[in-house]
Amino acid sequence: MTEETKPTQPKPLSPQQRIIMQHLADGLTQKEIGRAMGIKLDTIKKYLKKIRKKYGCASTLQCMAVLVSCGEIVVESIDR
Repeated sequence: MTEETKPTQPKPLSPQQRIIMQHLADGLTQKEIGRAMGIKLDTIKKYLKKIRKKYGCASTLQCMAVLVSCGEIVVESIDR
């Protein structure tokens, strides 16, 4: 992979952003994350909007894929 095709190193998440994205990766809803963190749902939505903007993503799911691929977020495997 050449320097031109290598993806740029993403900006690191703030501690709060990392917690929110990890909770999403763990399967919590936005409402559940708000309750767990003691913050309003609107605040969670604002954090997610800032994360999407920071990574240039159209969706939270797209950001999750980026964060997992660069090791910022860990997704546990589920045995069925």
